[in-house]
Amino acid sequence: MAQLVRRFNQDGLLAVAGRHGGGSAIQYGPAKQERILQEFRRPPDREQDGTAVWSLSTLQQALREAPDGLPTVSTFTILQTLHQAGYSWQGNRTWRHTGRALRKRKRKDGSTEVVEVTDPQAVEKRELSSKRIREQRARASRFGTRMKRGLTRRSLNQELPGSPKGSRPGNRTNTSGVGPLSC
Repeated sequence: MAQLVRRFNQDGLLAVAGRHGGGSAIQYGPAKQERILQEFRRPPDREQDGTAVWSLSTLQQALREAPDGLPTVSTFTILQTLHQAGYSWQGNRTWRHTGRALRKRKRKDGSTEVVEVTDPQAVEKRELSSKRIREQRARASRFGTRMKRGLTRRSLNQELPGSPKGSRPGNRTNTSGVGPLSC
């Protein structure tokens, strides 16, 4: 508590703002993340990059080989940076901003044009979808077996007279019988 008061006296309200919580030092700050986004926004050259559309591995290779690039960047870091910038991998193997899509529209004269359509509620839908997945994982069993919720009933034949379990005498190896153990 004393450290917090000391930081508050030195830094003001910045003392209570979120900071790095420990672990490894942050390697890719805002400047390096902007470098990743700059390379991502550049259309790939088929001759130089060997691809027409960026994938994580081809973007990683381009960043590692660039003279001002990032020689040790991982695909995980690239993916985190792209997600934070609002991009997601689409089914047609392209990266797009979340909530934006290209659609073909017919004009009155019969020709077609490509229009970018924006969903203003995309962020809320994405958060709701992620919340559902987290809830499903929390309910799932560790071993993959799903159990129905409800009341459990005791078996009827556990302690009935004449049942095999109730008629066995108790001894050192069998403790299911009735009566105290004798040592």
